[in-house]
Amino acid sequence: MKNFGFAEILFVNEADNKIKVKDIYNNAVYDIPLNNHRHFQSQPMEHDIVMYTNIDDRNFKIVAIWETANDTNKRQGMFPLKSGELQMQGLYGQYIHLSNEGALKFVDSTMLNEFELGLNGFTAKLKSFSITTYDRLNVQFDKDVLITKTDENDEIIATVSITDKDIHISNKKASITITPDGMIQIDGDSIKFGSALLGDVVTNLTHPFCFVTGAPIQGSKKVKADS
Repeated sequence: MKNFGFAEILFVNEADNKIKVKDIYNNAVYDIPLNNHRHFQSQPMEHDIVMYTNIDDRNFKIVAIWETANDTNKRQGMFPLKSGELQMQGLYGQYIHLSNEGALKFVDSTMLNEFELGLNGFTAKLKSFSITTYDRLNVQFDKDVLITKTDENDEIIATVSITDKDIHISNKKASITITPDGMIQIDGDSIKFGSALLGDVVTNLTHPFCFVTGAPIQGSKKVKADS
């Protein structure tokens, strides 16, 4: 859940790029990273008022700052940008940041979606994410995962979905569904398990006779394979 709050800055930790704030309404104290509000291009100071978002009590972001303290000399410059860093900012707050450690970050105006390419690889924090290849393969990530493959007429020919409800794999003629309780359902025009040969099954509608005794063999409503 996403919540908004208003807080007063108690302390600015320039070395760690963090600020300690106290919520105006419930007096809760939080440490919030400064590196997610670089697009403001000014140094926050103690007693300034901030508006922040709190997503599930884990992901805090500053979305606005009201300057109450007045120290023009200290507010000069591009803090919290450091020597060797570069930032390009859009009209609505979206920005591209190049750090002095070789990382590249893209952040949108909502501050909820960001990509970062650093020395340790690629990371992304997104509300949802979608990839489409030239070969018509699409992958979507949000609360669920959905993979679809389409043909040249944009008709879906295969899908894979992962949800809290089940895992589902299908094409135009067959499907497999796996549920959290362990049920596996297989549907299709024809079903073959590996290369094993399958024998005939006696159903409850047939009554063949034993070749030795001549007694009828009763059929079964359920068939279970051990191998």
